[in-house]
Amino acid sequence: MNYYVVVEGARSERDVYSMWIPFLNPRLSRIDDIAQFTVDNFLIVSGNGFPFYHKVIQNAAEDVAANPQIGTLVVAVDSEDMTYQDKYKEIETILTPYSAQINYSIVVQHFCLETWALGNRLLLVSRNIQDETLRKYKDFFDVSRNDPEMLPAYTQEMGRVEFAYRYLRRAIRNKYRTIVYSKSDPNIISESEYFHQILSRHRKTSHLPSFRNLVETFSP
Repeated sequence: MNYYVVVEGARSERDVYSMWIPFLNPRLSRIDDIAQFTVDNFLIVSGNGFPFYHKVIQNAAEDVAANPQIGTLVVAVDSEDMTYQDKYKEIETILTPYSAQINYSIVVQHFCLETWALGNRLLLVSRNIQDETLRKYKDFFDVSRNDPEMLPAYTQEMGRVEFAYRYLRRAIRNKYRTIVYSKSDPNIISESEYFHQILSRHRKTSHLPSFRNLVETFSP
């Protein structure tokens, strides 16, 4: 099976998915150009954010329709401030005109990639959290006990997407000390141990329900 993957953002999703996809299916290998498709490959392209990814998705659907060796188009996007259902419908509306020509799968990261990354329970096991702000975040909403996809806005000024990003940065720094997570350097959450902590939590609890999109799309 071959996959043409469109991720919403630039570096972070592209780098993370490049690692996570083979964790789910070790037979799959990444390629860098549509002309390189053979068997069990995946290509990742950036949608360059809203609203540009609409056109990128349309172009990708046309590419998949024109190249029968590509089995499935995968579109991965954040729901951000939208509901999961509304974001799914938004992407489905773009793809519906191509439904007779291609297979596709929609992966909605509800509500952002950092929400999934907060699913690693090992981040907050320490009883000695040195970061005062992180302690306040944990007291406000403990992502090690509660589903990260239920994370609320922290303040009126800090919505849930920004809160998830800041929470994750501080939790990673507290756990790993010398490592700083950022959109331009998401490598820590790309690692096998980190990914399998998220996967284990998803499988053993009712948490991170939107993560199922990713698992079901790429698992053999």
